[in-house]
Amino acid sequence: MKNVTVFIGIALLVLVFMSGCKQAGSEEEAERTAQKLGLSFQNKEYGDAYVLFTQDLKDKKDSAEFVTYLETLEPDSYPIFDKVVMDTDTTAYAYYKDSESGENIPPVKMVWAEDRWRIDGFKDFFEQSCMENCSDDGDECTEEVCDASTEYLCEHRPIPGCAHEGDSCNISADCGEDMDCIDGSCLVVECYEDTDCGGDKICYDYVCLEDIPCSKNADCPDEQPYCRDGYCKKDQCKDDDDCPTSIPYCLDNSCYMTECLDDSHCEWKEDECEDHCETADGVLVDVYCSSSGDCRCDCDLL
Repeated sequence: MKNVTVFIGIALLVLVFMSGCKQAGSEEEAERTAQKLGLSFQNKEYGDAYVLFTQDLKDKKDSAEFVTYLETLEPDSYPIFDKVVMDTDTTAYAYYKDSESGENIPPVKMVWAEDRWRIDGFKDFFEQSCMENCSDDGDECTEEVCDASTEYLCEHRPIPGCAHEGDSCNISADCGEDMDCIDGSCLVVECYEDTDCGGDKICYDYVCLEDIPCSKNADCPDEQPYCRDGYCKKDQCKDDDDCPTSIPYCLDNSCYMTECLDDSHCEWKEDECEDHCETADGVLVDVYCSSSGDCRCDCDLL
């Protein structure tokens, strides 16, 4: 009886020892795990793929983030299972081909852990953040966020206190540092009056300008009342070409109906008289003379 008791005790110890030992998995089990991974990617069942990875990888990214990351990434291809090559009793390598190119994918490491084969590859899916695929929208008033608060989807969040020109506002603080709130809209303000500009510039719509664009005189301020060549000017004209046919003569930078206002506008050559008087620019055919003395500067003759 004593011998039987000893035998039973030894048997129990062996069973306890064996149950505590880390048993290696078979090659067939490794193949089944590797095949499941390929099918999960093919069917876009990323949650099923997630459970096949090692705990070390899953500690880097939870299931929700892993699934959303891959759904957002939208891979163009998926791994097609080829074969498993055993390395040791607890290590193997799964071989896949790319579904798009048909080329071999670098072998994926598999390890025996937690009494089953686990995938210890495709680490980029765990180590890369969804922020890496959250592209900048180019808006200086938004910041890109991709984390648990956005359910791992890229979001462009408005930055408080940042505004674009033309955005609605109540006070200037709504517009940030470089703008003021004018008539309910955020505007970049360079000036409020001409003295803010200096030189010959004019304050026009809160901007300092040398030339104000226009299509007619009514578009121009009092300081530059004439619309000429598409811009507001202080002077109505610089030569006769700037004047309309109704007032064709440019005198002292203004247009008039008469060719002169006083004798100062006449530039005759008194030493040239050949039946008519000549100006510096040409012949005045309607002014005749008998001597050079008749070619005097007389506005009334014009």
